[in-house]
Amino acid sequence: MPVTVFTGNHDLWMFGYFEQELGIPVFRAPIQREIGGKTFFIGHGDGLGPNDKGYKRMKKVFTHPLSQWLFQWLHPDLGTRLANFSSQQSRAAMPPEERDWLGEDREWLLQYCHRKIGQGVAPDYFIFGHRHLPIDWLLNNGRSRYINLGEWLHFNSYAVFDGNDLELRFFENQGRVVGNR
Repeated sequence: MPVTVFTGNHDLWMFGYFEQELGIPVFRAPIQREIGGKTFFIGHGDGLGPNDKGYKRMKKVFTHPLSQWLFQWLHPDLGTRLANFSSQQSRAAMPPEERDWLGEDREWLLQYCHRKIGQGVAPDYFIFGHRHLPIDWLLNNGRSRYINLGEWLHFNSYAVFDGNDLELRFFENQGRVVGNR
């Protein structure tokens, strides 16, 4: 089965191993693909919405070659502790109420999808995972859908495309999908 990896906020520094050793393509930005006659716009989703300027600045620093060169000189124990601390700070900075559906006007990836449609990009499906919440939202053009895959630890959610339609599903639970369809 073909595997594709999209880097996100916790794996910005994936360098070549998946591609060279495993033959797995790694994408750092969303891609558009046609599958079974449907168009998919697929990405991790981090940093795409209109806000989160602090993360976008941090991402530029973390992906800069000088930062990566300096980080490689740290002892692995120190580097791991620093990465774990940064990750925990990121989670702690998100208020609990923002882990749930924020509403159509405050969901950044939903706003991103609407903006892309306004720019003439209107796939059948926008597929992201960054939001960690299972979402299936029919967009304003009445055709495209924003699908957020949720995550595996709490929701056990995933998506299945049967050649005609894409459906969010849940492994061994009766999960709840946020949606308007």
